[in-house]
Amino acid sequence: MDDGESVYPALEAQRSAIETGCCLNLKWEPSENTRSSRIEVYLDPADPKDRARWPQYRTWAIETLGELGGY
Repeated sequence: MDDGESVYPALEAQRSAIETGCCLNLKWEPSENTRSSRIEVYLDPADPKDRARWPQYRTWAIETLGELGGY
């Protein structure tokens, strides 16, 4: 990818493989003519004010990033 070029089209071309390869419910949000397209995954429900669950949220984030690490 050149600087300034969106990587979203390259990832979207691999969408089927990505979704099959990871166990995540991904939300694909293309945005025409901008670089703000997103691929999102959420931990739901999550309450950032609930400090007692922060270790659980951290573990989820690490595991989720690991699932996506190969793409």
